[in-house]
Order: sequence, then structure tokens, then C-alpha cells
Amino acid sequence: MKVNKSQIGQRIQNLRQQNNLSMETLASKVGASGKSTVNEWEKGRSTPNREYLAKLSNFFGVSEDYIKFGSYKQYVYQLYLSEINISDSQLKTIVEHYLDISTNFHGLMESLYINEKFNDADSVYKQYIDNAFEDNYQLISDHLTKDNIRYEDERIIKVLSSTFAELSVKQERAFEGKASALMNYLSDFDIFSFSPANSFEEYLKDTQNSPIEKTTKDKLEGYYDAKLGELVMKMNEQVSELKFNYEMDKDKYLSNEES
Repeated sequence: MKVNKSQIGQRIQNLRQQNNLSMETLASKVGASGKSTVNEWEKGRSTPNREYLAKLSNFFGVSEDYIKFGSYKQYVYQLYLSEINISDSQLKTIVEHYLDISTNFHGLMESLYINEKFNDADSVYKQYIDNAFEDNYQLISDHLTKDNIRYEDERIIKVLSSTFAELSVKQERAFEGKASALMNYLSDFDIFSFSPANSFEEYLKDTQNSPIEKTTKDKLEGYYDAKLGELVMKMNEQVSELKFNYEMDKDKYLSNEES
């Protein structure tokens, strides 16, 4: 990941202020030419060379990578976001699949786009992406630590992808994942109309005076298409009720065990 001069400057400034040092004192401690050099670093107009970076790291007791990139978690998060913003990235596909089977992400995003609430969609999408990272960072961190991975972009991205793939497999095997997958499948059906008629014969009588002329074949198609839509909606409601009951029983019977 590319270094950001202004962020490096902000971290140096924060470290200096946390240690109650003036720019002049810090310059003296690391052997810089003077206050102006530290000021240039903090303003983001220049960055410490290797020698000064090592001295700053040693003086403040932080890693050089911290000065360059910030906290490790923040570094992993920024790398995660940059990959998500690439339309054809593998990580983006994997994370979105994880969200599809673990939350109502699919249905909500589709609803927002259908209603042309694009600004809301962007905000909601970002929130889901952030939550996916935050909720699972401990597992991500465990995998990164196990493989002794530090500020290494390609290896971090591989761990992110494999972790969310692992989470997806676990979710797909669980009730909530199966229920979410079924609801996503049902939401993909195009439902345009409903029919109050209980039979096609009744439907023909109801539509015989319709201003829109249709053949009997068209009416037959429309009637059963509407009935299929009603069935899909009913199934969706039933699955939603099952998920709700599951959550209630989970809170009632498992909350003590999980804590």
C-alpha cells in the first residue's frame, strides 16, 4: 500500500504531543537539523528518510511500519476497503456472498436500487462492508498472526479471502445461512400482480369487462403467474417468521451458553 505523507505527518505529530515534546526538542532527539524539519514532516510536505524513520521508531518505541502506515488493524482495513472497491476483485465477490447468506443484504440492496435510492444504497453498502470486517476481525487477526503476516499486501488479501470463504461455508451449513439463501432466491422472482380470484374460471368472469383486451391464453398465463407470485410472497413471509422464531429461541436458550 502506498504511504500517505499527510497521515505519516499526523502520526509523528500525535506521538510528539503524547510525549509532551516541542518540535525543536524532537529534532534534537533524533538528530534532525531543526524545528523546520519536524514541521515539514508533520505538515506532510516531506517524509523522514530511512535514517530518521529508524531514529523516530526507536525513540518513540513504535515500529517503522506504524509510522508509515498506522496501526496494523487500520492497515488491514484500508487494504480490505481498497479491494472491495475494485469491481472484479475476488475478495469483493467472496465478501458479498458471505453477506448474502448471513444477513438481509441481498434483499435490502435490491430494494434500494429498485426504488432508485442510490445515495442510501451507497451508505448501506458501506455499513454492511464495515460490519463484516469488524464482526470478524478477531478471526482474521488470528489467521494473520498464525501465518506471521505483517504489512504484506498480497498475503493479507489472501487471508481475507480465505477467512470470508471459510465463514461462508460455515454459514451455509447453518439454519440462518440456509434461510437467507432461500429468501435471496425467492426475492429474485419477478412479481408483478396478484389475483383475488380463487379459480381461473372466476378470474375469467372478473376480467371479461376489462378495457384491456387479452386472449384466453394471455389471461391463463397472467392468472397463474399472479398465483405463483402469491406463493412466493407467502413462502418469503414463512421463512422470515422461521428466522424470527429462531432468533427468539436462540436468545432464550443459548445466550447463557454462548456467554
